Amino acid sequence: MRSDAATVEEYPASLPADRRGALQEVRRVILASLPPGCGESMNRGMITYQVGGFNRAEFHRR
Repeated sequence: MRSDAATVEEYPASLPADRRGALQEVRRVILASLPPGCGESMNRGMITYQVGGFNRAEFHRR
């Protein structure tokens, strides 16, 4: 199921409360591990992480 969130910051708010904390912790670890120049964005209704111009990971709601 895709989210209607327009931004990465809005995405966690669209999740059930029991999933938000886990998602935020995974995001924290991924962002701390990304090399310089890589980033986080919304793509196809999911949070995505770009490394070298390619999507490498996506979070989606189930």
